[in-house]
Amino acid sequence: MGLTNVRGPSGLSASGLGAADALRFSSNVNLGAEWLSVPEDITFPTSGGERAHAYYYPPANPEFRLQDLKHHRCS
Repeated sequence: MGLTNVRGPSGLSASGLGAADALRFSSNVNLGAEWLSVPEDITFPTSGGERAHAYYYPPANPEFRLQDLKHHRCS
């Protein structure tokens, strides 16, 4: 059984009745949840009146704030 987890590395587990044991993970890096962006479904207009669908990953760095961007503008 494969596992997908937006809050940590993907892994491989063995499952039985009422239990799942993690066998191996895709990474040995263990980040706190505050560092991992949780994807959001978004829909936006495109040409010809069509709509497109995507995942948006909002910033999730606890050491960086939006007001810090004022000196890093691309304009």
